[in-house]
Amino acid sequence: MQFLLINLDRSTDRLERSAGLLSSYDIAFHRVPAVDGRELSVETLSKILAPDYSAYYKVLTASEVGCYLSHKKCWQYVIDQDLDYAVILEDDFSVSQDVLKLKEYIAAITEPWDYIKLMEYPEKRKVVASFKCLDKQLVRYDKIPIRACAYVITKQCAQKMLARYPKIARPVDVDCQYWWESGIEVFGLKPYIFSVKLQTESTIDGGGNRKNSEKSIIKQYVHKVGFMYNNYIHSKRRER
Repeated sequence: MQFLLINLDRSTDRLERSAGLLSSYDIAFHRVPAVDGRELSVETLSKILAPDYSAYYKVLTASEVGCYLSHKKCWQYVIDQDLDYAVILEDDFSVSQDVLKLKEYIAAITEPWDYIKLMEYPEKRKVVASFKCLDKQLVRYDKIPIRACAYVITKQCAQKMLARYPKIARPVDVDCQYWWESGIEVFGLKPYIFSVKLQTESTIDGGGNRKNSEKSIIKQYVHKVGFMYNNYIHSKRRER
């Protein structure tokens, strides 16, 4: 089982801390150099970004774009290495000893799956379906939780995500919430194995706080209504 760790070249302290946590459980990992959005040129951004507000109500920060590109690098790595699946981590996590059984948990899953969330912060999403998975529960949510700090992704899911989103219009964790667009099955494994390390300054917000980014109130309402409708309709279709 391959672990991929996203880490900016300048974040040597985060790399040291993450490596220490993983090595304490004898877990080897492959470091994926994160894309620093603040170093992307205007020309590069124009090629990779969808028009503002085309699928999201905010203008993405440079660091959000870099974050998305970093995850895309991981997905491409899974494909290039022909991996059945891989664990993808951002470098601001904490981890429990249940990580030692992660491969067993995955092997015990009987539901068709593409993407498994291994953390949620804050933990607030409602569970609408639950399946026994050894001493944990594989769950479906009423709405996929945001954040992409720790998850498992299959090669097929990586292919679907890269094909469906060639240009970036939303943050990477928000695109996952629109699971019906790419036709992926998203679950969570609870109690979670990973958690967010609190009091850690976000490298995503480092290139401009996304809470304060330019937005359209009208588009926010339109996208919210559209999301709620599609999430409800496609969830009902999946239950049939």
